[in-house]
Amino acid sequence: MKYHFIQVYFLKNCNMKTNFFCIILFVFLSCTKEFDKEKISINLNDTKELKYSDIFESFEYIFLQIPDSVPLINPSKLTANEFGVFVQDREPNNLLIFNSSGKFEKIIKSSGPGPGEFLNLEDFQILQGEILILDNNLKKLIKFDLLGAFKEENKIEFHPYNIHQSSNQLLMYFANRPEYENFSIVGKNRNDLLGMKKVQEEFIGINYSSTSGFIKDDLSKKIFLKLDTSYEVVVFDETGNIENEIEFDFGRYNFPNQKRMEFGLSPERYTYLRENNMVENLFSFLPLKNNFLATIVQIGLKTKYILLDEDLKRYTVISKFINDFDHFEGDFSPISQFNGNIILFKDSRSFQKEYLKSFGGKSISSNIFNKPDGIHQFYKINEHDFQNDNFVVIKAIVRE
Repeated sequence: MKYHFIQVYFLKNCNMKTNFFCIILFVFLSCTKEFDKEKISINLNDTKELKYSDIFESFEYIFLQIPDSVPLINPSKLTANEFGVFVQDREPNNLLIFNSSGKFEKIIKSSGPGPGEFLNLEDFQILQGEILILDNNLKKLIKFDLLGAFKEENKIEFHPYNIHQSSNQLLMYFANRPEYENFSIVGKNRNDLLGMKKVQEEFIGINYSSTSGFIKDDLSKKIFLKLDTSYEVVVFDETGNIENEIEFDFGRYNFPNQKRMEFGLSPERYTYLRENNMVENLFSFLPLKNNFLATIVQIGLKTKYILLDEDLKRYTVISKFINDFDHFEGDFSPISQFNGNIILFKDSRSFQKEYLKSFGGKSISSNIFNKPDGIHQFYKINEHDFQNDNFVVIKAIVRE
């Protein structure tokens, strides 16, 4: 496999020139914990194709059949773990719960402003035996059990976009709309607040809708958060303290800060990005078993992927994945992970269209077609339901 070696720059909060002030801060304010910022320069023009088998060992397909009485209108964040599949529906602000086989089990509905209720499902987190829901309009966190029964709720004083309850504190992400002083990331431990990362003042008010939020890696116990108006990823330890930061540099394909401020969220920015094939932000950054995978969209070009070693010292830019497992040529857009394996999510009509494009009119051997856990039997079993408003979850199992 072809690798690039990465030059890493380390920036410390306290250096020799400010040593005296650091001592004072340590004495009076318990100087903020040092962490590294790693800047990784990426050459997006030096690419190669990889086979799925270079990274993955198998694919699993799960059909989410949506009941007519419980429509899934605007799916956003998805979490798939040992407890099942949880899908946030952004428009009616509901949370749909499926078992690990894709069978619908429960819906937690947006029902009102009263005790045990919520109006706006901004984010959610699956804890051990519990579901934590953020209603940032009502400024509260509501806990349910995995069957949807209300357990408790707590008021918060802010309107964060994303939350994560670590073993030691509640992490809150405000993107570029700070509410506590000038911080985009704030930690809360009981009644104590800790500003953890400051917002770039020139970007205040420029916010994208994040569909991933905080991602917990159950293998390393670390927590990851990509910042959507930059190429940064913040890495936290299990307790919720910042351990280090990663920042990608795409050279001439960076979206200049001045232009980002000038265009804001106007549609004209897409014309500029497309004309220059620039990267607006990271589509996703996911920890795998022994690597990291970043998905990069250069506007106007096909999606690219960056496979990084665990120590972030080497990388490969992937222009295309070749499916040497079942030859399904569907869109590969990872949105989440669990236990180091990748999760993809697409509506059933798109899946059917991709399946027919991949295999329509082609001869398939009986051994491959009749493989019980293969894509063809999955399609055959669910063929009559693909044109309804259903969804497909694909798990890409990563090699050890």
